Amino acid sequence: MSETGMGGDFVIEYTDDDAHRRELSRKLQLLMDVVEANSGQRPSYKEIAAEIEAQGASMSRPRWGYMLGGNGPAVRDRRLLEALAVFFGVPAAYLTDAAGSTDVPARVQAQLELVLELRKREVVAFATRRLGEFASADEIREFTEHLRAVDGPGVAS
Repeated sequence: MSETGMGGDFVIEYTDDDAHRRELSRKLQLLMDVVEANSGQRPSYKEIAAEIEAQGASMSRPRWGYMLGGNGPAVRDRRLLEALAVFFGVPAAYLTDAAGSTDVPARVQAQLELVLELRKREVVAFATRRLGEFASADEIREFTEHLRAVDGPGVAS
């Protein structure tokens, strides 16, 4: 990454490594969300590291942290990325493709849609519980009508 400019005005240009780090982080976060949706909890570093080691690769806790965070050195260790793909049940190319493939495997995409829907329902359930504590019946009805209008026609009520 380079920063240029005068008087505090900077233009940030991302290098291929920066884009690679961000994309790998995004993909790993999506995969972690899918595992969490399926099992009810995010996999721990220890679980992931044990699977990686069983496949003949290794990954330190700091490395895993910066892979998830999209910071630190760009990770291009093919053996490690392939082992992670096996752990998450996706094609290796999803994590190793040098061209930066952003295609989400169909199964992962379906699971992500489920995760989003479940999160939406959790938010609605939480809001419903809390709204009753602070709003009158008329305010709740007004809010419900507003939500129906936002969802648009054809949405089941």
